[in-house]
Amino acid sequence: MTESTLPQKSAQRRHIYYIIYLLILGVFVIFFRLGDRDMWTGNESEAAIAGWDMVETGRILVPHFLDQPFVDNRPPGAWWLIAATYKLTGVRNTWTARLPSALAALICILLVYAMGRRAANANAGFLTALILMGMFFFLFTGRMSQQDMPLTLATTLCLWAFWRSLDNNESVFRFVMAFQIFLGFGVLMKGPAVVINIFCSLAAYVLYSRCWRDIK
Repeated sequence: MTESTLPQKSAQRRHIYYIIYLLILGVFVIFFRLGDRDMWTGNESEAAIAGWDMVETGRILVPHFLDQPFVDNRPPGAWWLIAATYKLTGVRNTWTARLPSALAALICILLVYAMGRRAANANAGFLTALILMGMFFFLFTGRMSQQDMPLTLATTLCLWAFWRSLDNNESVFRFVMAFQIFLGFGVLMKGPAVVINIFCSLAAYVLYSRCWRDIK
């Protein structure tokens, strides 16, 4: 073993440890007693019941609440996730209704770590993920059966795909396609307004970096 390979192996080992630590902490703070509390808001119960109705009746295009069409300006993506969780687990309760949001929050934590590691180093990525995990509203939203945390995940994935597309050593096409897919996922969660939010973030980056070629 040469001396040059020692730092690489040490960095790889630290990377694996950080992922394990984040998984353990993330699972604890997000999933611990996830289903013990009753639904915190009316929106939570509406989403859980709408998902239950989709599984029972097969009416997946128009969500129903207490056998009445659920009038809402948002797309049914979040309720599809809840219905899919009910279907896959065979269990319909508070825990499974909140499971899509909890999983989205956990993936966000790992994604933020990966972005921080790529931007600086593993230590910076780990610290950034810990800061995110310590934000009360992030954890609160991740433990609710609503569309906000899946939308947060879709937004973060869009920004990640855009950032990766700037790397000249990577295939731009696959990250552009990934960006489109993640953007569509975000629209399914909360409607076309998410497009404005994401592109405002990208415009701010382009204006700050003055990399006008990145607009394309």
